[in-house]
Amino acid sequence: MTTETNKTIVRRYIDELNRRNVAIIDELVAKNFRATVHQGYTRNVTAFRDYVVQVEEMVAEDDKVVVVWNHRGTHSGDYDGIPPTQKVIVGRAISIYRIVGGQIADADGIWDQAAIWQQLGLIPDTSAIMGANR
Repeated sequence: MTTETNKTIVRRYIDELNRRNVAIIDELVAKNFRATVHQGYTRNVTAFRDYVVQVEEMVAEDDKVVVVWNHRGTHSGDYDGIPPTQKVIVGRAISIYRIVGGQIADADGIWDQAAIWQQLGLIPDTSAIMGANR
């Protein structure tokens, strides 16, 4: 597969999940990785019913696709034991997808979970912490 084909696969995967087309997971995610993807997706759209991902940048090399993305959603359902706050969260992340045989075989990434907790009011924001230390 070409790097452009791999990028198209990842772009389609993200776009279809934004449309709530859960069937795309069975189509574009390797069988041994599907349960993990279903679990994460379900957690996000249950907790943030209007959850959406927007791709900022995508770079591919060999079988890897790196995506810089942001996400947004209203906390309208339980999130890891946290009851709904109706607060809007906004975050940024980087994911690295590995494509094998036209499917997403695995993914790794980093995102700022502390920023989400701050937006939900679970921990103080950085300015409050810094101000307390002065």
